[in-house]
Amino acid sequence: MQREGYMLRNPQFWKFVIGLGLASIFIFASMYAMQPLLPLFTKEINVSVSLSSMAMLMTTVGLISGLVVLGFMSDRKGRKQSIAYGDAIRT
Repeated sequence: MQREGYMLRNPQFWKFVIGLGLASIFIFASMYAMQPLLPLFTKEINVSVSLSSMAMLMTTVGLISGLVVLGFMSDRKGRKQSIAYGDAIRT
């Protein structure tokens, strides 16, 4: 039984690659969108710098834990099923 994979010439392959690349860019952009707000937290909420930096820490911890869980799931069940599951949640 031979599984059919995607080739470089296949347009579907490039849709996956571009989609995953854009998703990575958007994830890190949303993660670092919190960074300019840190001085505002210290000024307006009147908390220390180390406490306001917890916002970045929690964002990073959430990203890491999500990537670990989804990485193991995609290794076990296959990337195609993970992408289809993400698409089903989106719609």
